Amino acid sequence: MKDTMRAAVKLDEREEFFLQDVPMPKVGPNDVLLKVTAAGLCGTDVNIRNNTFMGRHGRVKPPVIPCHEFVGNAVEIGSQVSKFKVGDRLFTTCAVGCGECRNCISGKAACRHWIHWGIDVDGGFAEYVSVHQNALMKVPDFIPDKHAAIMEIASEAVKAIRTNHILSGSNIAVFGPGSFGLFLLQTMKLTSPVNLIMVGLPDDTQRLEIAKQLGATHIIVDGPEDPVEKIMEITDGEGVDFAVEATGYPDAFTNAVDCLAGSGVMIMCGSGYGGNEVHFKPWNFVRDSKRIHTVQGFRASDYLQMQDLYKSGLLQFDPIISKVMPLEEVNEACELAKAKKTVKIVLIP
Repeated sequence: MKDTMRAAVKLDEREEFFLQDVPMPKVGPNDVLLKVTAAGLCGTDVNIRNNTFMGRHGRVKPPVIPCHEFVGNAVEIGSQVSKFKVGDRLFTTCAVGCGECRNCISGKAACRHWIHWGIDVDGGFAEYVSVHQNALMKVPDFIPDKHAAIMEIASEAVKAIRTNHILSGSNIAVFGPGSFGLFLLQTMKLTSPVNLIMVGLPDDTQRLEIAKQLGATHIIVDGPEDPVEKIMEITDGEGVDFAVEATGYPDAFTNAVDCLAGSGVMIMCGSGYGGNEVHFKPWNFVRDSKRIHTVQGFRASDYLQMQDLYKSGLLQFDPIISKVMPLEEVNEACELAKAKKTVKIVLIP
């Protein structure tokens, strides 16, 4: 095994990733060393580059190798690894808990002390990455690398319908036609809604067109149209039963809450919010029995269901992946994503 590898590094406050040779990752007793075969560029990575991402432990502290969406082949395993062997094709669930706190022991919530790859520790924008065995899952042969790299958000989209008990015939609005929002649109469609509304911004033209292709019954462009007023019009003044917020922007959060019907649920899937607070009018929120649920991470059962939906053609990846680019072009990829000229970009080390 060589001593160094090529990686894209967030070195400091400059809004740029630097391609350079760095030491090979250390492999602990519970770690698996992956040779990365594909890595998804997430909005989180773009925001890390731009110094605007807010993680569980605050702002990301450089230097760090970003990327929490990746797939690779196991080339070395630690002495205590029992789940995998050299040669296994694996993808990451992105984070691992401490295993000792109340949240970890009860399984009721995500660990507050978790380690998140590409945020708290070095991630997948590199030739190799070392990952704890508890944050890895096997990839079936029928899913290619470029799709496997982004299975995390697809699995979370499956979790969103499992944990919210969505009945057929519901009115649903999805805020944000990014890659996560388009996966959420697809899983929400599986619940047979009466109306499936996608809300985007004026510069989301390409993404909103894809939303139409994937099953949105209505498209709302926030700015030229007031999304709350338009949703009320579509639903005969009732509002939506489920509003899915997938942007991580405060204004979208507010609109998602304001467009809810009585007993409606706002499903909060966006994260970070640029470190900003969110606001909504509370006075009738309680009176109308409205609720806010969150979606973070996924279970093995969600991953297995995602595979079944993929295999049956009910969950599409190709419309969401706009480009496959070499890792050397990561900064160009970030600029394309920032300008919304793409939906999802997959990078190849």
